[in-house]
Amino acid sequence: MTTQANNSRKKRGRPAIGIGVQVNVMVRPGLGDAIDQYAAQTGLKRTDAVRRLIKLGLAAYNASLTE
Repeated sequence: MTTQANNSRKKRGRPAIGIGVQVNVMVRPGLGDAIDQYAAQTGLKRTDAVRRLIKLGLAAYNASLTE
């Protein structure tokens, strides 16, 4: 195979979707249910709900540091 033929091949695997750090978290069933309930009430996907809850928690934490 020539170099040109190698360059035209499709890359294997999942495509890159963005820049960021992937964080995998395992939660207990009760906490998972609470996250799912929050997601349903706010109309978010579970992943977006987790991101929002983390942001809210960090904002509250940072606010408590400045008091």
